[in-house]
Amino acid sequence: MKQSIFEILTHARLQSLPRLASRAAGLNAWNRRDFLPSISAENRACLQAIARSVRGKNEMPPAIFIHGVLPRSGTNLLSDVLSLHPDTIQNPGRLWEFPLLRVTDGADALEREFKFLFPPNAEVMPTHTIVTLLAQGWMRSLRDGAGGKCMVLKAPHMQNIGLFDAIFPDEKLFLILRDGRDVVASSLTSFSKNPFMRKGFSALCHEWALASDAAIETAQRLKSQA
Repeated sequence: MKQSIFEILTHARLQSLPRLASRAAGLNAWNRRDFLPSISAENRACLQAIARSVRGKNEMPPAIFIHGVLPRSGTNLLSDVLSLHPDTIQNPGRLWEFPLLRVTDGADALEREFKFLFPPNAEVMPTHTIVTLLAQGWMRSLRDGAGGKCMVLKAPHMQNIGLFDAIFPDEKLFLILRDGRDVVASSLTSFSKNPFMRKGFSALCHEWALASDAAIETAQRLKSQA
């Protein structure tokens, strides 16, 4: 769906404007922290406890989340394949994409405002509390309409992927890494020419490298904890 510059700017936060400007100039707009934000083991454990308290004890199967290294990496294909299984439900709630991790920064901005209005709240709210509450409340609502089936959700991005198991400690994660040459070539011919949305060759290569490293590190960490 094509977006106008006005629509893009109306949802942008002040802190995101430099990134939009970098994209418009064809420069790299992301860094390692955007994919693997710093989070202590204590903070991660607190978020997992919050997530599980909201999720509740039920017999619902864990949801499957599919994250691609970049758009054009095959998230739709894998989702379609998994949806062939009779015990799965694809895109619950008609959410054709579920980029919740990508918008974590927005939820964190709301959290900072909440804490600013009454600073003692920060003493009982670990970082990323609001996005965790939002995520698990949303998932619980979606499960109510899933008929007991395993939900399959997808997003073609890896931003904040390092937070996945903190926010979704009991769900399943599929990470898709497609050859960077194919992803970049496909992206250059597929997406909007809008200067605020387009990505040049160098920017795509840079983002692919960061996202791939984040996916590999996340997968290795989760495997070591299994």
